[in-house]
Amino acid sequence: MNKILIFILLFVVTYSKSFANKLEFNGLNKLTIDDLNRITSIDLLRDTFTLFEIDQIVKDLYASDLIEDVSLADLSDNYIITIKEYSIIENIYINGNIYIKDETINSFLSSKNNQIFNKSKAINDLKNIRKFYETQG
Repeated sequence: MNKILIFILLFVVTYSKSFANKLEFNGLNKLTIDDLNRITSIDLLRDTFTLFEIDQIVKDLYASDLIEDVSLADLSDNYIITIKEYSIIENIYINGNIYIKDETINSFLSSKNNQIFNKSKAINDLKNIRKFYETQG
């Protein structure tokens, strides 16, 4: 009898925690809920979400090139996802360059003005510049 009671209690606690009344997003500056809806396959305009769906949403947001960081707060009746968006590149400046024209270096860059900053692109750009300088001697 005690085992059945414990099982029922665990089931009720687990089931009640598997849904939240609401999902909120904090930290949206340039992005909108519609933008986030395009990133994930889960409809963000619904009223309730399972823990599995919340986990999938967070994973989808992390995998996006538009979002730098994601954190999740689990409150008693809702979830709050806080997003840190990548910045927009306003201008790219080449400093300390004497022998090679800036335009030549810019042609090797995958990062461009008015695009969202992407850390992996920036690292790749740095590698490409180093390779180019090595080939020039």
